[in-house]
Amino acid sequence: MFNELVNFKAAEGHFNVPATAERATLCRWIKRQRRRHKLRRLPEACVRRLDELGFEWTPTKRSALSLWNDMLAKLSKHRDATGSIGFHYGDGAPASLKRWCTEQRKLRIQGQLTTEQNAQLDLLEFCWKPSRGRSVPAAPGLRRSSRKRSWDNSFNKLLDYFKIHGNYDVPRDWSPNRELGRWVLSQRSAKRQGTLSSQHERRLTAVGFNWHVRTSSWEKMYDKIHAYLTQTFASGVRMPAALRSWAVTQRLNKKRGRLDAARIAKLSNIGFEWEPHRTRWESLFSQLVRFREKYDHCRVPAGWPENPQLAHWVAVQRARRKTGKLPASRVEALDQLGFMWKRELIGKSDGSDMGFQRIKSPSWQEMFNKLKEFRSVNGHFAVPRGSREQRRLVDWAVDQRILRRRRLLYPAYERALDEIGFDWDPTTNRWEEMFQQLIEFKKEHGHTNVPQRSERYRRLAHWVRNQRAAKRYRRPIMVERGKRLDEIGFVWRLNDPNSWESMFDRLVEFKKIYGHCNVPQHWKDNKRLGKWVNTQRTAHKRSKLSSEKQNLLAEIGFAWRLPPTKKHLVAVSASIAA
Repeated sequence: MFNELVNFKAAEGHFNVPATAERATLCRWIKRQRRRHKLRRLPEACVRRLDELGFEWTPTKRSALSLWNDMLAKLSKHRDATGSIGFHYGDGAPASLKRWCTEQRKLRIQGQLTTEQNAQLDLLEFCWKPSRGRSVPAAPGLRRSSRKRSWDNSFNKLLDYFKIHGNYDVPRDWSPNRELGRWVLSQRSAKRQGTLSSQHERRLTAVGFNWHVRTSSWEKMYDKIHAYLTQTFASGVRMPAALRSWAVTQRLNKKRGRLDAARIAKLSNIGFEWEPHRTRWESLFSQLVRFREKYDHCRVPAGWPENPQLAHWVAVQRARRKTGKLPASRVEALDQLGFMWKRELIGKSDGSDMGFQRIKSPSWQEMFNKLKEFRSVNGHFAVPRGSREQRRLVDWAVDQRILRRRRLLYPAYERALDEIGFDWDPTTNRWEEMFQQLIEFKKEHGHTNVPQRSERYRRLAHWVRNQRAAKRYRRPIMVERGKRLDEIGFVWRLNDPNSWESMFDRLVEFKKIYGHCNVPQHWKDNKRLGKWVNTQRTAHKRSKLSSEKQNLLAEIGFAWRLPPTKKHLVAVSASIAA
């Protein structure tokens, strides 16, 4: 590779090896030497030999003028080899040179070529306005006859291909002869662009060459789907995968405006469905309507043997609504039909008389009987969440209230629950009940400060505590309820004996007796005060004590850094007497 680099330098005068197919190996070798030199892994002997050659370890970008001159030299070589500036099929000209020539024409139109560059291209008889395709300046007679023989050879190979395969649709990358596949594509492209000679076009047409391969392919697929819709579809056989993929493509092309009107009409005439999902949804929705007319509800059991497709569709609608993928229009249509969205409320059919034998959860009638039995024994519907069965009954009752609020509860179920006096709004009703108990308490005691540890008023005390908490957290529901409590003189804030102010007063009393504020942390006479004092020191140390509280404690001589003493406390009066 070193010798190849030496030859390249002697021929080109630089080390910027182009990454062409011919020079790809040398280009990679040069990059590898530079990378190994950068990592200090290249032997010193190799470095010396490359340095003696003047090798550039850091490649420099060549100027635009230098690159332009290189391309001009390549164009000159191409002219000397072919006798023409034009490019022809099989002439071996690199694609980069063809793109460069096109760019020069654009630059001249834009006035960006210098006078010297124009003159150099004119010396090569550069064609500034070439005709499309074959009418570029012709090569010498020998070159023209060579191109003719090349076309004839490809044409003969195409005829041989037809004898074997029965068509002229040679794949582009046909492994036995890739050049033939590309030649066939070039003939179609040349005809489409108007650059194919009339003689070549007549010869290809005479043998039945297919100029519009896409049209032919479309017609073949059309015939297949036509046969499927007219013969196979009624038997329930699923459409083949290739045909399904083609049908999806036609729908997308129509949606994007890429399918012409003639093909749309042709497919519509054979009953092709342009929106199969919508059609299927409407068909199954109609089946659900008939189901509701027959059974007076929409609760299709899972695995219903009479129509498993409808049972599966119903489950899919619930899943799509849960994930937010079901359109609002379809949700509305199902709501109007009284569709039940919660799967837990629906049973599984045993296939007889639309019965609902639950496998994972009880039926509606079974849960209703349990609730009715609980009401007869306890006199209310407040089922405690004790056992698993009780929690299931509570959840079921909550579901009935939610369905009724959304107008999705079956009317017969609602009537049955009304007959046993079911509480549809237990939260509001319980609040009203406890509010009346508070009014009775005030009439009896003259205030609303319900004792928190009273066994008699345990429920009322818990309710009163919840009202104060709701007010403190500014819950919206307390706007209206708070007004009603204010009307009866409800006290929202009680004097807490363990509040900061109360403990401070106790500390002041402690100082009057003992002359200091160093309350032992585990003082037997008042353990709470000792812990409170220690808490103030900790809060002060962590900068969590307000300045107002710090000032109050400082005024009475509170020691911040003095740890609580464990010594025996002596009263001030006793020490004076001693």
